[in-house]
Amino acid sequence: DKKSLLGKGSYGYVYRGIKLSNCEQVAIKQIQFDRSDSIENLKNSYLAEKGTLATLSKLNCPFILKMYDAFIDESSQTGYIVLELCNQKTLMEKLESNLER
Repeated sequence: DKKSLLGKGSYGYVYRGIKLSNCEQVAIKQIQFDRSDSIENLKNSYLAEKGTLATLSKLNCPFILKMYDAFIDESSQTGYIVLELCNQKTLMEKLESNLER
């Protein structure tokens, strides 16, 4: 729903969700793939994105979000990546606040 929408980017939307195993709040990145692409190309794009995030998550750095899960809904050609929720300002908000000083 609209209340859970955190933001919109060039690849899709990011929503606030709840991790059912421990009731922790998470961010759910919804990636809408180009419908003209083949399902094989979609899977390759998704796996590349998932692989990058999984590698970054292994670094255990406080400046990198953790990835909890990722999956594709083939019927809607939509990928989902479940990430740690960052309750801080966005990078754009921080840059804008620094410019105002």
